[in-house]
Amino acid sequence: MNKKSILLVEDDRMVASLLSFRLKKHGYHVVTQLNEAMLFNTLKFNKPDIVVFGLSSSSYAGLNFVERIEKELQLNIPTIIAVSKEQQKKAIASLQLNVDGIIEKPVVFEDLMKLISSILYQNIDKSLS
Repeated sequence: MNKKSILLVEDDRMVASLLSFRLKKHGYHVVTQLNEAMLFNTLKFNKPDIVVFGLSSSSYAGLNFVERIEKELQLNIPTIIAVSKEQQKKAIASLQLNVDGIIEKPVVFEDLMKLISSILYQNIDKSLS
């Protein structure tokens, strides 16, 4: 069985390193991007099974991330967005972004693992139907 791949987008190097390490320990192949600048190049050449996107606490610039993936690259990749503010959660809801999960920062790793497993399991069910 192939390892499931995760694209982790997180601008905090320490958080990215810790999450990447723990995800790899759980058997995932992890590609990490520290910002959105290289994100679309990465997605052009590597289609991950899931994207975990840490929305910066200092801006809302990343909110159009999912929409850009779908429109510009025409990819339908399950996406989890980690948010640090209640306002960000409300903004995501108001924009009706097609995200598969929202998790609060600081991320509790066990909660992230449950969410990833649940989303990947749902996608397996969809592909078998």
